[in-house]
Amino acid sequence: MKKIYLILVLAILAVIPLSAQERGKITPEQRKEFREYKMKFIAQEMNLQDENRKQFFEIYNQLSDERLEIREKLHDLNAKVKKGVATDADYAQINRLKEQEAEIDRRYDSKFAAFLSNKEIFKMKEAEKLFHQKLHEMHQKKGKKR
Repeated sequence: MKKIYLILVLAILAVIPLSAQERGKITPEQRKEFREYKMKFIAQEMNLQDENRKQFFEIYNQLSDERLEIREKLHDLNAKVKKGVATDADYAQINRLKEQEAEIDRRYDSKFAAFLSNKEIFKMKEAEKLFHQKLHEMHQKKGKKR
């Protein structure tokens, strides 16, 4: 069942970029759809029980929103670094944002600990890594086809 679900998620994620109107631009609908698949994948990998799913999804959405805000700022600053136009203040801002991201993770770990076991929290983090690894692999395969 897990393999079928994983194949379904990966197939859908492969189609999402094809429907984008502008290259590299993600619509709000695509972002929402992507988030839903990610949460379902993580819940599946965690073997999350039904009684905890609703609370998990609610808190995980909040976590994702906060992470997204910081990661968008980091993305912009890292683009400056790649171009070689980053200032010392930009590097300081990158460090502050990474610290904020770590603080957000710590804060949400305690929120999850209210209804998840340490093992489930660990599985959540491992599932996030696995999800991103699968996305990276798909991205690499897509790049080789060009």
